[in-house]
Amino acid sequence: PMIDALRTNDTKALLKYDDLLPLQAQIEQIMASAMQSQNTDIAHQPVMKNDVPTTAPDPDDHNPILAALRSLNIAADVAQVLINEARAKHPSADPLLLMAAIAEKLATQPIKPRKLKPPKKTDPAAQPENDLRRIVALGKDSGKSGYGALLAAGMVKPPLLDIAA
Repeated sequence: PMIDALRTNDTKALLKYDDLLPLQAQIEQIMASAMQSQNTDIAHQPVMKNDVPTTAPDPDDHNPILAALRSLNIAADVAQVLINEARAKHPSADPLLLMAAIAEKLATQPIKPRKLKPPKKTDPAAQPENDLRRIVALGKDSGKSGYGALLAAGMVKPPLLDIAA
């Protein structure tokens, strides 16, 4: 019966099987259950009378998408940001497109900011007297090759001395 309902696209038969619901019907079901749970929560809250006037009710409180996101334990301010971003992407305000955009945003991995490496220090620290880099740099300044500077400093032996010995 499940396969027949799928083949014929019989919505009444598909409603019997929750896992075969089309995305639009599933979102409508989630929104309806969220609105119903929100209404029952309001009905069970005790009524408190205050002499202080309260702020005007938020027009977005009746938004079913906001209610659905709240039922998914998403904070109201985060939900509002997600809804605003989704509306910017899809100005038609179709609830299905908005929920799809929000679900896509929630499913993506957060972007981790890369830590910037500190710039390398440009002035080198004072090098010891026998440091090869220092000897080569001084030799280059005086017009010698690196090998010549190392040979003059006594860091390298002349190759023919090993044969003569």
